[in-house]
Amino acid sequence: RENLILSSGGYKGEVFEAALNQRDDELKAAIDYYDVVEVQPPTGYKHLFEDLGENGKEVIEGIIHKIITFAKEKNKIVIASGDVHYMDKSDSIYRNIYIRTPQVGGGIHDLYRYSEMPELYFRTTDEMLKAFSFLGDELAHEIVITNTNKLNDMIEPIKAFPSELFSIQDDAFKETLGVESVALEVERLVKEKMTQLYGENPHPIILERV
Repeated sequence: RENLILSSGGYKGEVFEAALNQRDDELKAAIDYYDVVEVQPPTGYKHLFEDLGENGKEVIEGIIHKIITFAKEKNKIVIASGDVHYMDKSDSIYRNIYIRTPQVGGGIHDLYRYSEMPELYFRTTDEMLKAFSFLGDELAHEIVITNTNKLNDMIEPIKAFPSELFSIQDDAFKETLGVESVALEVERLVKEKMTQLYGENPHPIILERV
């Protein structure tokens, strides 16, 4: 775990699963493993409303509140996460098509059986605060703004790509392949293939493309 920050997952993660279906001691044990505990807006679990009945939204809100309470008891950082799968709310149609499409190799998506889908678009800060308003302004601000910034400050910046280029040198294959110039060899190969396909006098469109 050195140099790692472990965060719980979304509706299929063990923390939410424990909160939904298991005893409180099992939930606390699941929370204990992580450094950060995530909760999503209630509509991020919208598909479960069907299973939970007419008060499904209120049940989910209660589960979210319980997760936060137990996590804070264990001094875990609780953050609000969008579990974002697409940018705009209207883009949900694309994911719905994907969910309704049989998977390669057989089988169906685990959300296939639900008529309502979780809302997993990229929310603004104000939208996130509004989504968690059922927690009260202070707690909503803590998990949406304070703790997400705290987590960000804990993460060491990394450079994904080096600044210098690693392009092939023009004489890189002089010794191995006997090619004096990569640039000239590529040009020769392309012209040779063009002549093979289109003859000695290719159409101007071909010449322009080359």
